[in-house]
Amino acid sequence: MSRVSDATERIRLRRRRETRRTALTVTISILVVLAVAAATWLVGFSSVLAVRDVTVTGVQTLSAEQVEQAAAIQLGTPMARIDGAAVEQRVAALSPVKEVTMERHWPSTITLVVTERSPLFAVKQNNGSGYLLVDSTGIAYTEVATMPKGLVTATAADASLLPDLAAVVVELPEELRTQVKSISAASRDGITLTLTSSRKVVWGSAERSRFKVTVLLALLKQKGTTYDVSAPDFPAVR
Repeated sequence: MSRVSDATERIRLRRRRETRRTALTVTISILVVLAVAAATWLVGFSSVLAVRDVTVTGVQTLSAEQVEQAAAIQLGTPMARIDGAAVEQRVAALSPVKEVTMERHWPSTITLVVTERSPLFAVKQNNGSGYLLVDSTGIAYTEVATMPKGLVTATAADASLLPDLAAVVVELPEELRTQVKSISAASRDGITLTLTSSRKVVWGSAERSRFKVTVLLALLKQKGTTYDVSAPDFPAVR
């Protein structure tokens, strides 16, 4: 009988231990669920980790206020619920913006890191009100009242030719750029450079611009008023 009693007692002890383990497992699972729920509420819904400040860096043409308005970040919104990609897309729609990155600085600050476009040349407005600054991709991104120093002045029959002008100007080395008074594009194949000393360069299209620069530098060693590199394999000086 004692062996039966011992066996029964061992079974009871085993069951108690299993019950305690089960209860402990359930308790831990509940605590984990509660902790996750609390963390989710804290990060995603409470005001504890909400946006209290928006800062902007890297702007010169634009003001910080213009960037903030475009970003449209509502103060008080939980940091985790800010859609960074959407914010960056809205700011990138501003013409002077080349790149923008949104950074979260916990617990409550959003920083917008802006890289603005750099001017490659300037297009004089027909109404004489100022100049459009154009970057290396041919995008006109802002208007200024006076011509910035060191830029080439350009004219184009229409805005679609600005990328062609940019493709030419970006290839001009400093020794040549300092001689360029202006560049114009009457058509895609009608790009012309006006140089100092009343010299003109018939450039043609923007294709093979790097090679045309090499040919032109050699041609400029000859006396002439018109240098034609529109067909760079068969250049001419007149």
